[in-house]
Amino acid sequence: MNRMPVAARLAAIPLLLIPLILIVVASQLRQPAQRPARDLPQPPPEADYYLRGAELSSMDDKGQLLYRVQAAGVLHYPDQSVRLDTVEVTYLNGPWTLTADAGFLPPGEQDLKLSGNVTMRGTLRTGEPVELRTPEILIAFEHKRIETDATVHMSSTAVEATATGLRTDLSGQELRLLDQVTVRYEP
Repeated sequence: MNRMPVAARLAAIPLLLIPLILIVVASQLRQPAQRPARDLPQPPPEADYYLRGAELSSMDDKGQLLYRVQAAGVLHYPDQSVRLDTVEVTYLNGPWTLTADAGFLPPGEQDLKLSGNVTMRGTLRTGEPVELRTPEILIAFEHKRIETDATVHMSSTAVEATATGLRTDLSGQELRLLDQVTVRYEP
């Protein structure tokens, strides 16, 4: 019988444990970290599902990308309505990018209502960059228009304007300030 000294046998123990350690580490790497259910974000009880970090892209009948809607959070409700948090809408064949604190799609509709610090940035037909700010705005995708009856503040390099109401098409061909328009022009 081969008798190894006790020190040599003790030194061999870590070598025998290496394969076991590697198996345990590999199995932990394959499994994502499990968070306890109580630590996971929960949707409101009336919502039937929610998403974090969502992006929706829409295409025309020829497969060309029309617009992209991005939201930090999406809540879907049983009545088919949808609420969005921290929204950005980019119309890719036109000049407009809109951002807002929140968005809402009513049940059975395709019109997106943006609210809370709504900013609309784009380029006028003249090539001049413009920014519009309003508390709320409606994007009617099917009718290809953007509109609001709320107060609008418009600024560009040469013009500052305030109005009640705005209508524009998604392609940026026409921008109308509707009522009580005040303009300051600086050449």
